Amino acid sequence: MSNVIPDRAIVKMAKGKATAVNGVATIIITVPAVRKVSGGQAWFENHHPDDSVQVFITLPDGTVLNTYTDTQVAADNQGWYIGPSGKTEIRQMADFGTIPQAGLQLRVVGTKGDGSADTLRTNVLWGEPY
Repeated sequence: MSNVIPDRAIVKMAKGKATAVNGVATIIITVPAVRKVSGGQAWFENHHPDDSVQVFITLPDGTVLNTYTDTQVAADNQGWYIGPSGKTEIRQMADFGTIPQAGLQLRVVGTKGDGSADTLRTNVLWGEPY
């Protein structure tokens, strides 16, 4: 069997939910197999204009392997604001969205703009290569 991940994938969906503690909520989705991430949405139930989200691929111990967040910019510019609609939508470019093995984790970290308690929700659209 080849180590090449095929370009074709069967569409799959996953969801997550977490409650903010001190204004930060972390959703952890353990990846069941190789996945090609097409995109996703994240939102807090009670929108604030300064709500933001960051997305990481990690080991189960939390070690960051890769990120959808540009960590080469200043900390204040990392992540995405959750827009006026109350949602942010992230799409992948080319093969940047491949999670290469089972057991890794997709971590979605939401920060409340006002530091309040709230519930973060996410939908992830990904595919299982075939």
